[in-house]
Order: sequence, then structure tokens, then C-alpha cells
Amino acid sequence: MQSAGFENLHALDVSTNFLDAVRERGFYKDHHNFFLGKGVDQFPSELKNSYDVVTAGGTWMPGHMPNQAVDDVHAALKVGGYFVTAMRNSMWTDGVEEGYKEKFMSMVDSGKFEIVKLENFWRGTEGGTGLFARQQSTLLVMVKKTE
Repeated sequence: MQSAGFENLHALDVSTNFLDAVRERGFYKDHHNFFLGKGVDQFPSELKNSYDVVTAGGTWMPGHMPNQAVDDVHAALKVGGYFVTAMRNSMWTDGVEEGYKEKFMSMVDSGKFEIVKLENFWRGTEGGTGLFARQQSTLLVMVKKTE
């Protein structure tokens, strides 16, 4: 990432093992250890309205982040900042218990986010199993419109 001119990268994860591993690689300027989705009032104030881009991978699955984590992502971004994420199509479906699609769309409907790109794509490998099985996924790119 540094070779592309991105130098102010921060890592955030609830797993200290993950953060220790990425810290050793030296890609990130800072490392934050906490769980998203506890409420914006518990999101660190020094990280609010701080980021031009937030990405999330492998997060929108049962037992991972609650849909309220979208509020924290919104809080972290500067107005005009981008959120780039993807999830399995099975999670980007109305009525799924985790309610990810409904949460994202409520943020759009309230004017907090605007969808820049919404696209289906294939991920995984033929013959793969579990997480690595070939499956349809949804790419979502949003821009923060308001505080």
C-alpha cells in the first residue's frame, strides 16, 4: 500500500493476535483493539470524523459484527469519505437475522450514506469448501453524506 502512496493506514480488530501479526509486518501506522457495534457513544472520540476511507473484509457474517457496527464506520469517516466492503449474497438479503442489508439501506434512506457502487461478483474457488467455496458476493461502496 505504501508503494501506491497510502501511508497513514490504521488497523482495527477485536483480535489481539491479528493485530500483533499485522504490527510485525509494519504496514500500519497505528493499531486499535476494540469491537465495533457497541454504540457510537463508545467509539473512540479521537477516531471520529478521521478517515477518508474505511474498508471491512470478512466481517458481515453470523457471530462477527452486529449491524450497529455500520454506525461506528459512519462515525469514523470524514464527510465525503468512502466505505468499501463486501459480503456474501446470503448476508445481503432482506430478512436475514443479522439485518445487514436493512441497516445499510436505513443509513442511505436517512441521508447519512449514498451508494456509489453495488455489484455482485463471484468469489472463492471451484471445488473449495466452507469459506473458500465459490459463491456470489456483493460489493458495496458508499460515501458519507452527513455527520
